Amino acid sequence: MQIYLAVTPDEAQDASAYSRTLAHVAYRIGGDSVLLRQNLLLRTRGGLLSISDREAPHIADPDALCAAAVRECGRWGYTGVVLDFEEAPRPDRLAFAEKLGSALAAGKRTLYLPESYAAAGKNAVILLCTALSGGNFSQHLQETATLRGGAGRVALDMQRLRMDFRLPARNGEG
Repeated sequence: MQIYLAVTPDEAQDASAYSRTLAHVAYRIGGDSVLLRQNLLLRTRGGLLSISDREAPHIADPDALCAAAVRECGRWGYTGVVLDFEEAPRPDRLAFAEKLGSALAAGKRTLYLPESYAAAGKNAVILLCTALSGGNFSQHLQETATLRGGAGRVALDMQRLRMDFRLPARNGEG
């Protein structure tokens, strides 16, 4: 089992003592479809590149953004890309995910997609968030693995999360 520890640039130094495989949460989508990067304080090679879409503009040129991500993978020796997309799927993000998935597969790298973006990546590994408030997680995990072609096509997005809420939780969070 492969475990990646998601870290920001200022956490990378301390985290490297616990894990050699880091997911570098240092990238986001900028205007004009550019890939923006925070300063990587720890110059390690390998791990994963993690791209956030938080407050990101429309991706007008998915090809340019895809090329930038693939170049960054080559530059830092990343073995794959995590699309840490929090927004609901939109056509521009789906197009980018599809193009990136194809480009990464051609270079024998892996694309990790949130479950809501599963349709955009036939070769992608789907991230299942473990922060659930209802249902049967084991059943959901088995169904997703079956749909994706096996357990190797599914990864768990383990989130440390604790919430206080009144029962019953009528808003669906809990």
